[in-house]
Amino acid sequence: MTPPRYFPALTGLRAVAAYCVFLFHFPPVKRASAPGLYATFREGHVGVSIFFTLSGFLICQRYYRQPFSRAALGLYALRRGARIYPAFLLVTP
Repeated sequence: MTPPRYFPALTGLRAVAAYCVFLFHFPPVKRASAPGLYATFREGHVGVSIFFTLSGFLICQRYYRQPFSRAALGLYALRRGARIYPAFLLVTP
């Protein structure tokens, strides 16, 4: 079995998309002080589509050729949960 391909440029673009979403929610400038820059940050919602599209592509590339048994699928779900759930608990009241 060949090792999964790694795309550092796409991983970097995914990080840029995540920053766009962050800046959409928390723009560092006020509307009155820099209206052009503020308007640019207000388009950061596009980062959501880019982020999820790239995430789907990268996950598909990693696991496309691997056969999934019930045990392997359970282990995958357990690892994903262990990666996501602690942050979820940290940010939710």
